[in-house]
Amino acid sequence: AALEQIEAALARHYDEDARLTAIVDLCCGKGFLSLILACEFPEAYVLGLDFNARIDKEHESAARNLQFQHRDLFAIDLRDELAAELASHGAGTIGAVSICVGVHLCGRLSPRAIDLFGQLDSLNCLVLAPCCLDGRFDA
Repeated sequence: AALEQIEAALARHYDEDARLTAIVDLCCGKGFLSLILACEFPEAYVLGLDFNARIDKEHESAARNLQFQHRDLFAIDLRDELAAELASHGAGTIGAVSICVGVHLCGRLSPRAIDLFGQLDSLNCLVLAPCCLDGRFDA
């Protein structure tokens, strides 16, 4: 479903001259969606982020445009480091499109994804499919 939403967003909001340069898959878990996105969009840099460093990511080598990083979405330096990472792959340049994806982000992770998206000018689109939102706090 995330792949379909990305394709729909690209078709709806960007012309044929736009090029997808980067996709950030937040809380990617085992990274299977990241791998699918890397194969579907071979010209885009796909970055899978997850807090769990113990997850086996051997399939990272299956696509040359795929990278996984162990990251905490609530880390103070994440925004600046992610901005630099995206810029190094052409995000933020004229005609470049960068997408942030978050699937099954529990509790405070979905609001954090929205915050990151709002703070990073190099991200043009957010595809978010939360699984549960904690109603005890304001996002």
